[in-house]
Amino acid sequence: MKRREFLGISALTAAAGLGLAGATCSFTTGEVELNEYDVPLKEIPTEFNGFRIGVLSDIHFGPAVLEQWLSEATQLLNKANIDLCLFGGDHIYVPSSFVATSFPYYRNKEYDNLHGAKKAQAIFETVAKYISTINATYGLFATYGNHDRWTAPADCSEIFSKQGVSFLVNHERVIMHKGARLRLFGTDDYWTGVPRSPGYNHKEFRDELRVVLSHNPDYLSELTKQQEPFHLGVAGHTHGGQIKLPGIGALFYNVRDTDFAEGLVRRSLANGNEATVFVSRGLGTVEIPYRLNCPPEVAVLELRSA
Repeated sequence: MKRREFLGISALTAAAGLGLAGATCSFTTGEVELNEYDVPLKEIPTEFNGFRIGVLSDIHFGPAVLEQWLSEATQLLNKANIDLCLFGGDHIYVPSSFVATSFPYYRNKEYDNLHGAKKAQAIFETVAKYISTINATYGLFATYGNHDRWTAPADCSEIFSKQGVSFLVNHERVIMHKGARLRLFGTDDYWTGVPRSPGYNHKEFRDELRVVLSHNPDYLSELTKQQEPFHLGVAGHTHGGQIKLPGIGALFYNVRDTDFAEGLVRRSLANGNEATVFVSRGLGTVEIPYRLNCPPEVAVLELRSA
């Protein structure tokens, strides 16, 4: 944690200096973007050509993220005509470190007088209220991020489930679409939980679309090393860097495998398969309550049978 905090302060200070020097430098904290991606995937059932998956990750709702931003994110997805919606974890953020609590940034004053379990429950209830309104033909699915596990994991899964959001933690769900199967596997958090392999090496899983939802893309990187033949992985956690300095870029992504920093990444496997991973920039912030040259995003992945 100390390394992340130090880099955060350095990034904000350097950005201010570069801004004074005339470099392109823009605070983009609340500028929610809808980004659509065409995702060609090899050897998937042709029935999934045009299938649309919404992605909303790293909401980090709490004192630093305005309810308006969460509302905008859900409205954007509701207009996108999606078939499935995935939530990549870190739904909550309660500042506790010296760096985080040093900023006078409490945008949601209603959380000032709430503490402990009551604060966590109120935050998760607000998130669940909004995301449960998203229209997706085959449902809404979420998993844990490290902040959810650190704060109140049982409250998170219970409150989401009551609002109709299915929680997948080392579990899978099979979805039938036009007679073809989509096998969705949600993992536990890579840092704070005990994630397990989906076990897609079995021949019985060959004739279907295989999707893995994991908060931390380092877990998906590990799956590619194990030659797990999934078609699409979805993750968050990196925030796309959150603070990007002009001419330098992000100083810290908080992952070991920085190939999976943000956006679409393809990795060839030794067995001839190819894995595609999408890493969302997410919606919220941690430590420093701002984004610099790195707008928050909700995403739609439109699959193509390649």
